Amino acid sequence: MKKICLFILVIYIFFPISTSAKSTKYIGIGVTRATLRSEGGKSEWGKFIGFGLEYSRPSSLLFAIEAAYTTKKITLENKSWQSDSELHHSGKSIGDITYDGSFLELATKIGYHIPRLHSHINIKLFVGPTLSLHYRYVSHVKERKHLWYDEEEGPYEFDYIRCEDEGLIPNISIDGIIGAIISYKTIGVEVHYARSSKERTCISGLTINGKLDSFYILLRYSF
Repeated sequence: MKKICLFILVIYIFFPISTSAKSTKYIGIGVTRATLRSEGGKSEWGKFIGFGLEYSRPSSLLFAIEAAYTTKKITLENKSWQSDSELHHSGKSIGDITYDGSFLELATKIGYHIPRLHSHINIKLFVGPTLSLHYRYVSHVKERKHLWYDEEEGPYEFDYIRCEDEGLIPNISIDGIIGAIISYKTIGVEVHYARSSKERTCISGLTINGKLDSFYILLRYSF
């Protein structure tokens, strides 16, 4: 995050926004792929719907503000967890844990509008912070195998044990993004990567901890 802020400051100093910069509104729809940085997991397709306001012109600074609704979904496969309340006398569940989160995101994009290669083709590079409000999630577990507690074997070891804070919903994270846009006339494609600064905790009542990083592929229409 410090590197992104420094880069933004350098852009402000050396590439000031021209007074003739063009103001453009746009809407975007697309998909997300998320992963928990420390846990991995199987990424599944999420949704993105957003709109924004952009100021830019070729060979000058780009500045945009964007608001969006996104969903992000991950499945942790073949994991074990505590199935009873008493940790040292608990049975062991083995199976899959699915997390499906919903977010409201407010992004600030600052970058550079590359000189035109063609009169109707535009290429833009950007970085910036995103304020991400994690306001809802749905999760479920799919138990594939259950082991009852056996005193002779002693306490089981688990990937996750029970917890109670349920991820502190809602919570807010300031994430760093980096991406690119290529467009032809009013239609464009944007790809960007968001790296989370906040660790999510206690998903599905289990100690699943990790920073939720995401990849976005978007179709944009400007007007």
